[in-house]
Amino acid sequence: VFSACRGATFIFIGGRFSMRLRQKLFASLYRQEIGFFDTTKTGELTSRMTQDCEKVSGQVELNVNVFLRTLVSTVTTLAFMFSLSRPLTFVAFISVPAVVVISKKYGKVMRSLSEKTQKSLAD
Repeated sequence: VFSACRGATFIFIGGRFSMRLRQKLFASLYRQEIGFFDTTKTGELTSRMTQDCEKVSGQVELNVNVFLRTLVSTVTTLAFMFSLSRPLTFVAFISVPAVVVISKKYGKVMRSLSEKTQKSLAD
């Protein structure tokens, strides 16, 4: 039940985030000078409006979802382990930074892959 509520909440929040991102992008395009549209391909602008916004909002939604799930799991684990044994709690404190480091590296790889994909789609 909680998983379904969490999923529905993230779908709703992700949709709102995507809408705001598209509105900001459109407002930014609207403020550009005429020369910008002479030098920029229509396909590139269309690609940015559709695929970039969708991918960014999808990644943000996924990353926030995973982060919150991991945070709740970690806090629960630490509280339970502390009540059982302090040495086990210290083991958990050591493992949490390792997960954070791995998540950051994964985010960097995904960001670079996304940029490369969008460049190839725009061309």
